[in-house]
Amino acid sequence: MSSPPRAVDGRLEALSNHSRRFVLYYLREHGDATEQELTDVLTGWLATDAGPDVDPATHDRMHIALQHVHLPKLLECGLVEYDPDTGVVALGDYPEWVNDSLDVTFRVEAAAPGDRSQSLGDLLDR
Repeated sequence: MSSPPRAVDGRLEALSNHSRRFVLYYLREHGDATEQELTDVLTGWLATDAGPDVDPATHDRMHIALQHVHLPKLLECGLVEYDPDTGVVALGDYPEWVNDSLDVTFRVEAAAPGDRSQSLGDLLDR
């Protein structure tokens, strides 16, 4: 079943942001999570890039961005489902090509800086 171009565009736009991809990576591994848990995880990932001392304001900014930007975008295109009564976020029912895309982006993002592939073909051959 092919997706209409608008649905594809929305999903690709959602996947274009590293915070949203990290939410999806986490949910693929854990099944579901609360908003607070996702905020903690995203802030922790930020800390690995920004250094060990992430201040409480950074955590608060991440929570606001997750609540008002990232989760609404992921919900809009069906990549996640959200239960407002429990605050639990879970993976949505999306096409297999989204999983394939996340597999590729995860491998690229997990590669050490000195181990970056020279081309997509190199990456896919690993």
